[in-house]
Amino acid sequence: MKKIFYMLIILSAQVSLYAGSLDYLTNQSAKICMTFHRAAATDASADIVNYNPAGTAFLEKGLYLDLSSQTLFKYYSESGKEAGGEPGSLEQDEPTPVLPNFYAVYSFGSIGPVRHAVYFQAGIVAGGGTLDWKDGTIGTFAKYDESFSSLAEGVTDHSFSVSSVYYGIGAGVAYSFFKDMVSVSAGIRMVMPDRWVEMNATSGALLSWPLLGNINLSTKYTYSAIGFTPILGADVKPLKGLTIGTRIEFETDLAFEYKEESLDISPTLAVSTVEEALVESGLYDGNKFNMNLPTIISTGAEYDMSDYLKGLTVMGSVTFYLMPSTDLGPYYDDGPAGNVNDFYDMGWEAGLGASYQLLANLKVGAGFMYTESGAKDSYFKSPYTVINCSANPPLDAFTMGCGATYYFPDLGLDLTVGLAWAHYIPAKTTLDFEGTAYSVEYKKDVYMLGFGVGYKL
Repeated sequence: MKKIFYMLIILSAQVSLYAGSLDYLTNQSAKICMTFHRAAATDASADIVNYNPAGTAFLEKGLYLDLSSQTLFKYYSESGKEAGGEPGSLEQDEPTPVLPNFYAVYSFGSIGPVRHAVYFQAGIVAGGGTLDWKDGTIGTFAKYDESFSSLAEGVTDHSFSVSSVYYGIGAGVAYSFFKDMVSVSAGIRMVMPDRWVEMNATSGALLSWPLLGNINLSTKYTYSAIGFTPILGADVKPLKGLTIGTRIEFETDLAFEYKEESLDISPTLAVSTVEEALVESGLYDGNKFNMNLPTIISTGAEYDMSDYLKGLTVMGSVTFYLMPSTDLGPYYDDGPAGNVNDFYDMGWEAGLGASYQLLANLKVGAGFMYTESGAKDSYFKSPYTVINCSANPPLDAFTMGCGATYYFPDLGLDLTVGLAWAHYIPAKTTLDFEGTAYSVEYKKDVYMLGFGVGYKL
């Protein structure tokens, strides 16, 4: 009988990785959807705090504000087929209605030989809302069927929902010198993840005395943490119209604390066994484990080509996610999965974009980006990681975006609308559970709609 309950614990431990390092959000403003490259942006918009903090020192004297929100439409699907069996598919389409971010910059302008600015940010820095697998995932089906196989006729019904939102509040300072040819910045961001997992399952008829009938499992638990991210930036302007920007976000140390919100087991004969298994597995109120966000290194260039075509600016960037050196806690380092390097290489993304001042008050832009998550084939194949992989598979992706900003100079306002589509490259793999082979394919598409308002005083 314990096999069933230990499988519940295994599920609980494994899905906790859903909100790991791969949850970092590139899209943290409406303006980023226009070109997807603001690593060297120095336009009069406060959202560069997130992408090019050193660039805030180049802004003219004054107060700059930017408030935006995005809506994400997330379409995930996965199909699986047991050798010799019929194929089946599972889907989730839970949207993220609101994904807000706020930025503020105050530039003091020239103070002697330097220019000086201070900045602030608040919003969602990682995560992306909720995924609601109403009929479970490939991973939960495989694990539940494995756990019930000796006692019952598999799983007759189950659901699986996960949520991951990382709140962030940060501030910093920036200076420019050498006649505005060089700037540097230093800041700190407090990160406060809010995550939960909810699972429900019903087994078929039990075949083992004294538990005759069905087993019903229902649980919800949360994880929370507080961490701090040091952030450094630097810009150089080696040529007229050319800016090169770099940002380093150091690894964020996050010690998550487990909290059980609910745990319902029927029949009640099983309650004591489940509680014993929870304690032995380390899943109890107040227990902590590390799962950090990785070091991020981003560099980009922006070139004003007005000497060739008035109003045209081109830009590009590349970002690296140092996954192999990230502390992901005992899930990887001490468990049967082995070391984190067995599952992750360095993740990266790169691309190009352009903006054009179409009218005196209207700027349009477009861009694309290619992303490699860093996940190795072993991550998709391992039975040990299948719960996390099937809940939110870390697929490589092509992302395309476009948008427009309209300026109201008399009011000091600008309004931005951005659209983006992230098409994730489908991944096919074969899983092996207790000698049973499953052919699996993962697919994802995410559509983004962003609205933002900027203000300069």
